[in-house]
Amino acid sequence: MLFRSQITRGAAPRTHYFPEGDVTPTIYAYTKEWSRPSDEAWNRGFSAKTVPDRRWSRVDIKTVCLLPNALAFQAAKDAGADDAILVRDGVAIEGAHQNFWAVFGGTVVTHPTTGHILPGITRAVVLDEARAAGMTVEERPIQIEELALADELFFTGTTGEVRPIREVDGQVVGQGGVGEVTRHLSDLFLARVEPHMAENDFVAGVDFSVADITAFLTVRMANALGMDIAASWPAIAAWFDKVSARPDRKSTRLNSSHSSVSRMP
Repeated sequence: MLFRSQITRGAAPRTHYFPEGDVTPTIYAYTKEWSRPSDEAWNRGFSAKTVPDRRWSRVDIKTVCLLPNALAFQAAKDAGADDAILVRDGVAIEGAHQNFWAVFGGTVVTHPTTGHILPGITRAVVLDEARAAGMTVEERPIQIEELALADELFFTGTTGEVRPIREVDGQVVGQGGVGEVTRHLSDLFLARVEPHMAENDFVAGVDFSVADITAFLTVRMANALGMDIAASWPAIAAWFDKVSARPDRKSTRLNSSHSSVSRMP
């Protein structure tokens, strides 16, 4: 299950500066079912198209300004590709909603953390796992001309996890299919996150509605941020108490299409 939330400074009269005085933050959240691609699709790999990066210069700030990302993704879809690779000043920076990686002769490369990328949590985990496994890792710009020389290319992201790229702009990457380094990093990533997914599966049975789950996770998130839920959102706080008190609450696995932590074909 996927949980997504957005928090703003709050609602106030329209100005082009921060509101004066205390403003109650606004929370928007939802949950939806999520599943990984089938093993067949993953082992086949995915296609990508290079698209100009038209985002602003502070991409490292996660905002709701996603129009350039959506337009880039749409351009890729219109061209028959699965994903978009954003290119700025001759550099393949990242995907429309994922970080981008290349493998050259066993060296794993991804763009450094600058204002031009949104450094994802999955990216950080894969970096940790690659270094722990003794791989050579470089954080540097990847020139677009290098894509034709790469042995492997892949994305990382929350919903895509480690996502292999089979071809870019119609050109096959390396030997085609999923490379050994990409597969190894995927297995390392899954082995790292699967135990935590099992620990955090708290929803039991069909009696829980999506609204119940959303309220539960929203309050957990807000509490972690130090927000006073009872004062600001009493209805959500009451909903949280109801869900927490459910006698039939127990751990279950939700919407995972894989029972193992390997992507072997």
